[in-house]
Amino acid sequence: MFYVAFNWELYRHNPITIITGIRSGGLAIWGGLIASIICLYVFGRVRKIDPWLVLDTCAPSFALGQAIGRWGNFFNMEAFGVYTNNIFAMRLPINQVTAPVTPSILANTVIDRGVEFIQVHPTFLYESMWSLVAFALLTLYRPHKKFSGEVFWMFLMSYGFVRFFVEMLRTDQLLAGSIPVSQVTAMLMFLVSLIAIASQRLLLRRNAR
Repeated sequence: MFYVAFNWELYRHNPITIITGIRSGGLAIWGGLIASIICLYVFGRVRKIDPWLVLDTCAPSFALGQAIGRWGNFFNMEAFGVYTNNIFAMRLPINQVTAPVTPSILANTVIDRGVEFIQVHPTFLYESMWSLVAFALLTLYRPHKKFSGEVFWMFLMSYGFVRFFVEMLRTDQLLAGSIPVSQVTAMLMFLVSLIAIASQRLLLRRNAR
């Protein structure tokens, strides 16, 4: 539904494709993350468990899931970045890619053994590696957290941070008019999480005094 909300023109004339079209894409991590957070929060309330404790428990798994899931972009040859010639540059057969290819990418195509390749930033790899590090750090920090919900907010802050910069490189940004939806969402996620952590720690210091 998150994806549909920002791509309504693709669905408004034939709404049934909202359901049938899942097989051909349209799955956004933001929608999955929002749904997961709501479900976990409700689960905690129903089971009379502190919802923030539930979210703290699951937060490292969010990061690990994203680290693994991003490799789906590699196998689908999608969600890559703009042209690059750095040490991380990734080559993809141009006739197999499923994401938009910009003129600057096409201007730097490479022909190897008769096959035409594009050379791009492996944005899936950047995000996957960051998420893997986040998983390790969040798991190590969880026993030392200062308040319930801190690990969860730290995950959101770390993911918002990396996604903001990764979106600058990607060629398939989700746009609302000219507004890059994922980049704005990432920035808001980072800021809200930062404020939540700072305010809770400030409250703890005041109570300690």
